[in-house]
Amino acid sequence: MTNTFTIPKVCEDLNGYEYEIALMKARYVYPEPDNPDANTIEKHAQQIYDSEMLERVVCETWKDLFRPLTYANVKQYFTDGSKRDKLLSKQRPYVQTKFKRTVEHTKEVFEYTYEFHDIFHVPSQTVIECKTYTSDAGLKRHRNKIRERKGFSKKNLNDYYLLCRSEENSFIVEHFLSLNESNQFVKHDFEELIHESGIK
Repeated sequence: MTNTFTIPKVCEDLNGYEYEIALMKARYVYPEPDNPDANTIEKHAQQIYDSEMLERVVCETWKDLFRPLTYANVKQYFTDGSKRDKLLSKQRPYVQTKFKRTVEHTKEVFEYTYEFHDIFHVPSQTVIECKTYTSDAGLKRHRNKIRERKGFSKKNLNDYYLLCRSEENSFIVEHFLSLNESNQFVKHDFEELIHESGIK
């Protein structure tokens, strides 16, 4: 385990807009979670909301070092053309049907690859996935899922994984990891990344 590092929860969502976005993602974007404690749409949305709060806190606390993966940021900051093109590639389209009153609306939709990733470290242009948990069982699920996705998906462009225990007023950084070619975790120091703007 790396040395623990505390990040205060400073982001506010007074009108609940961020939770509404998480609720939409739980309904339409993300598959049903493995977490037995997120067995309803609302609980799944809360799980998404907590992880995205961590992303916002990191990006707002160290504005020059971390930014969210958005279309504009990928275009502006990723000088590596290969990685930029992969992040901006389109996922396989699917058909979505919605009913409004008595009218059926059907259209083909798609997502960009970057939409399924979280934040990036600006100096190194490395992609970091952010996950939160409240129990050791939650941590174990995240670690197993990361290994599973990395082993089977070529579209997973994450370089590092920031795993934090969520407490009432702060996130505790307990693990900052990467995966090697053997699909084994390698430990890194997140505090070192902040102070030295690089990962050793």
